[in-house]
Amino acid sequence: MKKALRLVVAATLSLIILLPIKSNSSKKKSVELVQPLIFDFKSQSSLDFISLLIRMNMFGGACYTFKETIKGWVKREDIPVLLLLLDSNEPCANVCSQFSSHLDQTPSTVGQEVLFIINGYITGRYPPGLNSTKNHLFDKQQVKIG
Repeated sequence: MKKALRLVVAATLSLIILLPIKSNSSKKKSVELVQPLIFDFKSQSSLDFISLLIRMNMFGGACYTFKETIKGWVKREDIPVLLLLLDSNEPCANVCSQFSSHLDQTPSTVGQEVLFIINGYITGRYPPGLNSTKNHLFDKQQVKIG
């Protein structure tokens, strides 16, 4: 059952397509993604956001930056599926607040970002801290137990 659900989650994550922004610089031949074109936190889910972070990493975007926190975005019904992804080591972009003095340019993992989203559910706001790659209020073991 868990394996089938993970396949459904993986298929869901692969549905969102981001259009990359091409660099005007002739020196750079790679595709760049400065910031996602659109992500609507009112209508899109936490799984949609994880998918976006995966795609950002694929196009070289290391960090999704928030200007402000969003209250109540992570829903209770998101948690069971997020828990299935908690141990994922798939690379993705990280999340930070514009108020952070630390801009982490290294990729994160899906599991790390899921933990940050679950922390957001617990605190009632997302992002729940300044950086997703830094310390969290609750670690993986605390979240798994419950």
